[in-house]
Amino acid sequence: TLMEGCANIIPPSGGPRDSLPPLLISATPKDSMLNFTGKKIVLVFDEFVELDQKLQDNLVVSPNPDIMPMVESKLKTVTVTLKDSLRTGTTYSINFGNSIKDVNEGNFYKNFTYVFSTGDELTTGTLAGRVLLAETGIPDSTLIVVLQRNANDTAVVKNKPDYYTKLDGSGHFQFKYLPNETFHVFVLPNDYTKKYDDSTKMFSFYDVPVNVGANTDSIRLFAYQQYKPADKNQIRSTAPAEKKEEPKTGADKKED
Repeated sequence: TLMEGCANIIPPSGGPRDSLPPLLISATPKDSMLNFTGKKIVLVFDEFVELDQKLQDNLVVSPNPDIMPMVESKLKTVTVTLKDSLRTGTTYSINFGNSIKDVNEGNFYKNFTYVFSTGDELTTGTLAGRVLLAETGIPDSTLIVVLQRNANDTAVVKNKPDYYTKLDGSGHFQFKYLPNETFHVFVLPNDYTKKYDDSTKMFSFYDVPVNVGANTDSIRLFAYQQYKPADKNQIRSTAPAEKKEEPKTGADKKED
């Protein structure tokens, strides 16, 4: 006989939390494309994605362009529109940092990098090292390492860097896809100009030019502050005190 009755319906628990980052399933043009001539890159992922609000803080394009690309997300797609003219025979990399994440759980696709070349090969030069603060010996991840081709002493003051990269939490840095050329290496804060245009900025420089491809994995730099910004409280305490007018006495009032 059949047993009659109503079963208690238990809603599914939903399973374990999704902890996996989005997976790239296609790129148009394809990653590591040679003889690249386009202006738009379309990246398709296996789930719905969105861009972090700090996209501009995360995005690093090498070589450093005059105009940063526009990056947009919609459903499972991230589209990059290049706004700057491309140099011939040059390898470009677009490092998204931690800016692409899935919509549901916010899992980041960490340090995803898309690479292409406007020439017939990808350059593979690397440059790595570590930066510490000279005063304390500890790392500061708000600093960046910049590379200048120009040997002039004022290049780091006047010119945007050819390449720059961020430090990790331990102060380590690494450049990839560099041409086999000679660069001058500097350390600066990661601000808008990426130039040494203020003597109160943290600063460091490598005392010899570096030829990429020859012993470029052990650079050590110590950042220092040539002049510390003036303390506003100290300025107030050293400013001459305003002369207060003495209250008039009764006798003074009579003389008036």
